[in-house]
Amino acid sequence: MRKVITDEVYGLNGESLDHWVDFKCCVPKKYKVLMDVIHHVDTRLRQREDGSKYWRVQGYLELDDLKLYLDYLPELPGPLHIQQDVYLGFSKGMVEIWAMSVPYEPQQ
Repeated sequence: MRKVITDEVYGLNGESLDHWVDFKCCVPKKYKVLMDVIHHVDTRLRQREDGSKYWRVQGYLELDDLKLYLDYLPELPGPLHIQQDVYLGFSKGMVEIWAMSVPYEPQQ
């Protein structure tokens, strides 16, 4: 998987989104810390046939970032279970996220 300097996050129409303003504000609270440590190679907002939206996340976690996340995880209210559409790969020094569905939560 290619490495990125700047997170690449896109909206429904392929427009570039700001990782902090447009993306992080629109994921459920329990996902925010995980989304912070992922290097987003190609994260896109998608819409299902029923009109519901979700983020299709592609990116990677460097092992040091994964360790930081796992050290922080016990402070979250319960474990984070990601149960839909998760495809991972492993390469030297990182965990590759080929596809992960993350719920879209509109800004309030």
